[in-house]
Amino acid sequence: MIDPKRRVVIWNWACERLTGVAASEVIGTTKHWQAFYETKRHCLADLVSLDRPEQLPELSARSTSPAAMAARSSR
Repeated sequence: MIDPKRRVVIWNWACERLTGVAASEVIGTTKHWQAFYETKRHCLADLVSLDRPEQLPELSARSTSPAAMAARSSR
């Protein structure tokens, strides 16, 4: 969960397990994108927070493959 300034306020055990990123690395930051992408870009939570539903199709088209996510979570 992110706050209105898009800083992570909740990163639960499921997020840690799925992404391999510890809560201590992202809580209080805007670095949640690093759990999912190689380069900085908006995540779904960002688009919701920014009220940019028109960008949702672009986000889906650029989504990371499951294999790439699995490779990052094994770090």
